[in-house]
Amino acid sequence: VILATDETPPTRTCIFDAGDVEPLAASDVQHVQRERLPPDRFWENVGHLHADTRHTGAAWYLARQAVARRVPLSVDVERDRPGAAFDGLVDAADIVFTNGALMHGTLRRRRALQPCTEVDCVTARTFQHEVMLLSYHLHRLHNTTYSSDKKKELVVTRGRLGAIQCVMTDSSKNNCDTAGERSWMKVEVAEKKTRHRMEATQTIYDHLYCTMEVIHYTLHDVDPPKDIDIVDTTGAGDAFIAGYLFARHFLERKESELSPGEVDAETANSEKALFELRFASWVAGRKIGDVGARQGLPSWEDVVAALGEDVESIAYTLKEKFDRL
Repeated sequence: VILATDETPPTRTCIFDAGDVEPLAASDVQHVQRERLPPDRFWENVGHLHADTRHTGAAWYLARQAVARRVPLSVDVERDRPGAAFDGLVDAADIVFTNGALMHGTLRRRRALQPCTEVDCVTARTFQHEVMLLSYHLHRLHNTTYSSDKKKELVVTRGRLGAIQCVMTDSSKNNCDTAGERSWMKVEVAEKKTRHRMEATQTIYDHLYCTMEVIHYTLHDVDPPKDIDIVDTTGAGDAFIAGYLFARHFLERKESELSPGEVDAETANSEKALFELRFASWVAGRKIGDVGARQGLPSWEDVVAALGEDVESIAYTLKEKFDRL
């Protein structure tokens, strides 16, 4: 890997040459599981599988095993790689990470896979609108193969504009009032414009009977940290994902400390989402304050020194750092 930088203007370019090394394939994983670690031992004590799409065949093979064992799966869509394995990997994921630039292309390509409906043809008016459209398409394609009770989560990084999370909160099907009812979309802006909701209604005809599906999405977004010092953005995306997943599993063990006392489910989910986004952005911000992909990554000791030791302290400090100017 060659990393070329230019100080005026501040840019960097990564040049990767795999040489004679072939991409990791499903057969390589099969060989390991056959010769060294049988699947049951391979997956022993595995609590989460994260993959990018570079070695698509191997990742898709492991993803199917993860789904069969109910192991949560997240995927970093760092590049659009058309193909059945890529689509299967993305569709199976519980959490999909991507960036704003890639999202537009992925949305256009996936939209073309289905007949154009009222929802498909809606022109996105805002970036948040496009995020919800992509979430809807991922949910619909996902549920052609997997259980419809699985709620997909989409996280989109936007560089200096921060990051946004979109998750399906609930879904229901009801009878149509009229046979001619068409699909529609509704976007509501919540307080401080940090949460939006969408109802995407798809009319499904069954002889003389039809139903409509109502899906609610909730969005949360964060800006970058206010005290960020940009030195090198190499690896910032990976650092963000690592911070997000760490916060997710950290909260699974300590979630009661985030919202002490009785709070409603919507407030608790909102606080959890913002904690994950803020912590991930803080980790990415620390990384880009140093040279290289690993130099600035914080240790747990760094977290304690900068943010606090318990969830409540960390959440409070992060809120202070991310309160908008």
